[in-house]
Amino acid sequence: ADNSGRVRHRDTLLPVLSKRFLELSTQEWLEKFEGASFPYAPVNTLSQTFNDPQVLHNDMVKTIEHPSAGHIKIVGPPVQFSESCNKIRSHPPRLGEHTRQVLSEVLSYEVSAIEELARRNVV
Repeated sequence: ADNSGRVRHRDTLLPVLSKRFLELSTQEWLEKFEGASFPYAPVNTLSQTFNDPQVLHNDMVKTIEHPSAGHIKIVGPPVQFSESCNKIRSHPPRLGEHTRQVLSEVLSYEVSAIEELARRNVV
């Protein structure tokens, strides 16, 4: 089957499946699907994700300093190598923090064009 075939009846199936999945707990569904020939996994909340035993064991949650939010927890690099340093290099950007840099360095906008966008409150 191709993707169009797999999603052909999506509008009909989603309400039926959504209702059915509410009938059991996540743990009960995991037990039912154990050994199935298809992949399955729970859909976790952020809290569940950050407290998952494997996430904690792999030290994937990092606390960093954010210039306006203070100490924040974020997900670190998904892989770690024994011979190299894969680390968080900066905080999540604030709204508009890198706009001028992206416009000039990535999109090659002239300073005058960026200033015009700023004057018109576009950026």
